[in-house]
Formats: sequence, C-alpha cells, structure tokens
Amino acid sequence: MKVGIIGCANLRQMPYARSYIDLLTRNNIESELIMWDRFGLTEFCPIPAHIYNEPLEDSAPKVRKIRPMLRYRAFVRRQLQRGRYSFLIVLTTIPAVLLVDVLQEFHGRYAIDIRDYTFEHFMPYRIVLHRALSNAALRIVSSPAFCSALPKGRYYTFHNVSPELRNRTSVPPALLSNQQAIRINYIGAISYVGQVLKLFQRVGNDPRYVIGIHGAGPGEAELKRVAADSRYANIAFTGAYLPDEKETYLLQSDVIFNAYGSDSHTVRLALSNKLYDAAWYYKLILVTPNTAMAEASRGFGITIDLDDPLFGDKLWNHFTSLDRPQFYKTCDSFMSRVKLENEETERVILKGIKQHKG
Repeated sequence: MKVGIIGCANLRQMPYARSYIDLLTRNNIESELIMWDRFGLTEFCPIPAHIYNEPLEDSAPKVRKIRPMLRYRAFVRRQLQRGRYSFLIVLTTIPAVLLVDVLQEFHGRYAIDIRDYTFEHFMPYRIVLHRALSNAALRIVSSPAFCSALPKGRYYTFHNVSPELRNRTSVPPALLSNQQAIRINYIGAISYVGQVLKLFQRVGNDPRYVIGIHGAGPGEAELKRVAADSRYANIAFTGAYLPDEKETYLLQSDVIFNAYGSDSHTVRLALSNKLYDAAWYYKLILVTPNTAMAEASRGFGITIDLDDPLFGDKLWNHFTSLDRPQFYKTCDSFMSRVKLENEETERVILKGIKQHKG
C-alpha cells in the first residue's frame, strides 16, 4: 500500500503537508510526495519526493501561468502512471482541477484537501471542481467556513495545526506581559500591508504599545519607509527568521497580529495558523470582525476594527481588564476541541486509505 501526496508548491508554502506525512508515518503507511519547486528552494522532506522544477512567481500574470501549469500537470500524470499508488491525497483545489480527468482513474481512491479560497467564484472552475469532489472518497477542509463556497457534500475538518502542538501538556501556562507596554507582533511573511499601516496609524508612537514586525516579504520595504518617515519610535523590524526562531517571537508577544481585513473570500473564510499559535501559547490574537477567524477565536481573539479611531484605547482596556483564568481555560478548551476534531478526521482518512490496499 502506497499513498501519493500531490501539491503544487514548495513544502514551505504547504505546511499542512506535514500533517499528512506525520499521520502516514505514524501508521507505517508508505507515502511519496509529488510537488512543484517554484522558488528554487533546498528543503528537507522526510519521505521520497518527486519534484517538478520550474520558476513561477505567485505575482505572475495568469496568462503566463498556463503553460507552466500544463507542464506541471504532465509531470504529475507521468508520476501517477508509474507510482502504483493505492490512494492519493490532493492538496488544494488547483491540482484537483488540473488533474480532474487523471483523477477519474482513481475514482473513490483519493482525498481533496482544501486550504484556501481560489477560483471557486469562477463558474467553469467550480463545475470542474464539483466533478473532482464528486469522485473523491474524502473531502477535507481546514476551515468549516469554506463549505459555504463549495458544492454541497460531506466535508471533514482537518485543522492546520502542526504536529508539534499535539500534546497540550507540553506548554505551561504563561502569564501575559506585566510590562508597561503591550507587545503586538506580526510574525510571518509580510503581506496585508494596508492593514498593518492602519495599526501603525492607530498606535504608532503610543507609549502603551510596542510593535514588532518579524519576517520578510514584498511589503517589508513599504512598512519600513512609512515607519521611518513617520518617525515611529515604537516599531521594530527584525527581518527574516529561521523556523526554530518563531517560538521565541510568539513567547515575546502579548497580542499576535492577524487582522487581515475582510475584502476577499480567503481572509473572510480561512483559519490562519496563528489561530492555533495564539491558543497554544496563551496569547491574545487581533482579528478582523465578521470573519471565520473572529468566530473561531471567541474568548481569546480581539475584534476591534482598525478603522476605529478609538482602537488604541479599546485594545488597552480589553488587555488590562482580561479575566486571565478564564482566558487560559478558553485556550485550553479550544485546543482540546481542535485535537479531538483532528483525531476524528485522521481516523476517517486512515479508514479510507486502508480500504484500498492494492
């Protein structure tokens, strides 16, 4: 029995692939990863990997993406023909749509994992996706809110939480900062520049706050320029960091920034990795009102709109009046529910795979 995991990005852009790799490895199920290295990265993969190499930036015009996508499709198809896989796990809807006719040969022997809202609003894409989903053995989402944009059917939730956060007792409760200034940290690839600039505008040079921008990305230069031009003394940039440095920044946070706005289906419906980081490390998380993140983070999320001119005062009052014992209890309850839901989905995945031992 061998499982093929299909993704169309680097492992760095597919952290959720690790959940499947970990699940299959723990259950002694042979697996291989078929992926697309679009950025020329050197990455460690704990299982055999078949890598398609062709540069393709996310920002490239859609027309320029067509031929590389077709070449990637041909690469995956060749690998599926010689791989002798009993079951497939298709990561995201894009490869599912690209390979819809190929997947027909695996009718009832594949799962589709949906982590983002992509082109579901485009009717031809939606029609092809419906066909791929109809023939799948399992349909899995990282956020239940995605189901509102997908064809009707049974979907299982597989939270985008890393295997390291499996055992809740390994992290002791940590008191929130008693420092005079509240530490708001943006951790990760820098994007959503407009939202971050709103944060600068609201609490830049406010002595009650310190803002940390930890990471790199296309928006870094603009944020640095605005911070310098406005002479914000309470904003620090640390640049790119190594994976094992992320925990340090999380532990040094009082509030994790995840207020990405609500101007797209993705930010309205998705559940960010930072949701689980916040609950795991007992940190408050700043999210945008009326989003799936706001609903999921009830009890440890802060939903003060960045457009509110009283944002700084409201955040300060929220933080200083926090019922900390109840806050810890809410984080623990959330992580316990995530653990139970993931374990149930893992059982369903394993059952689906083991039904096809050919």
